[in-house]
Amino acid sequence: MATFTPLNDGFAVSAQLTTDDVDAAADAGFKHLICNRPDDEEPGQPSFAEISERASKLGMSVHNIPFDGATLNGAVIDAMAHTLATLDGPVLSYCRSGTRCSLAWSALQVRAGDDIDSVQLATRNAGYDLGPQRAIILALAT
Repeated sequence: MATFTPLNDGFAVSAQLTTDDVDAAADAGFKHLICNRPDDEEPGQPSFAEISERASKLGMSVHNIPFDGATLNGAVIDAMAHTLATLDGPVLSYCRSGTRCSLAWSALQVRAGDDIDSVQLATRNAGYDLGPQRAIILALAT
């Protein structure tokens, strides 16, 4: 079972979801899912289509913004910002471990004017130490 780790009041991150995890997310009150994991990144992972189908049946909206280390850029952060601006209600973002989602969230927070140190403290307190990615976060936030 995946763990849903809040980064702020309306946004949480998770490792890869299963369809059972989608049920748990809906029961926990999440209204929207964002997938930051490319399909077929790892053998046997549930596809975005599988997760999307289950979430749609539960009345959740689902958004696919996959990226990895090679494809992470300002356009990905722009897509996350645009998507989040259209959503009302709690959001759960998932990838392989939750780290990529935390990285994207961090860039969005810094872009919105939050201090990089407080953003990194929030992710560290949530179990995601993004200290080594500080320069990347700052570059993505511009």
